[in-house]
Amino acid sequence: MQHRITPIFVNERGDYQELSDVETFISFNEANVDEYYLKEILREETDVEKTTAEILKDAEKLHNDLRNYGNLTTEQKPLVVSGIMLALREIEYKTFSIESLIGDSIKTDGQKIYEAIKSNLARANVTPDTKRDKLLSQFSVIKDTTKINEKDDTLGKTPLKHHVATQLAF
Repeated sequence: MQHRITPIFVNERGDYQELSDVETFISFNEANVDEYYLKEILREETDVEKTTAEILKDAEKLHNDLRNYGNLTTEQKPLVVSGIMLALREIEYKTFSIESLIGDSIKTDGQKIYEAIKSNLARANVTPDTKRDKLLSQFSVIKDTTKINEKDDTLGKTPLKHHVATQLAF
């Protein structure tokens, strides 16, 4: 025998609205009922849906910025993004700071990010050394790509600093 659960919403005036069938009552427990009401009655996006949409929007902007300001290839973009994410982990250990990214030509922003990545891989105990070195070599694009290490007139900073700030906003 098959069961059907069809919720009905009754507003304060006594008007009712038949809602889509549900398979269980889990949507109506204390932890989920507000989200269910928001989505099914008010027809608004839930916080999770909003967050996902915002992340996708930010990711698209980051993708376009990496292409436009950094002239990076499709293969290089994920390395730069993931490298920046690893470097940002070093902020709590005070071995890396966004303020240090000043577009210096002697010690470039890319070199600073690369060193933070190296510290983070060591902190994560990536072993053996050959594995860590091979992984680290993948991130050399960050320190070796001139375009992302030079100040951009439009941005007023290096594309790397721009991308670090964008990722920190995530």
